[in-house]
Amino acid sequence: MKKIISYRIAYGESVKELEDRVNKFIEQGYEPFGEIRLAPTPESMLGEFAVRLYLQTMVMYGKEDE
Repeated sequence: MKKIISYRIAYGESVKELEDRVNKFIEQGYEPFGEIRLAPTPESMLGEFAVRLYLQTMVMYGKEDE
């Protein structure tokens, strides 16, 4: 069973910005974990949908024998 040894949140104000950050984490050995999340702006409470941030959980696993 793989054990998570590090947990990070990648974020971006656009999908492109999130993709760039996720790819940088992948280069460092992290893997995406779960689904992309959206953090809405206060305006969304008024019925207007506007995204402030796109979020992706990133984790790094230890070796199988750790």
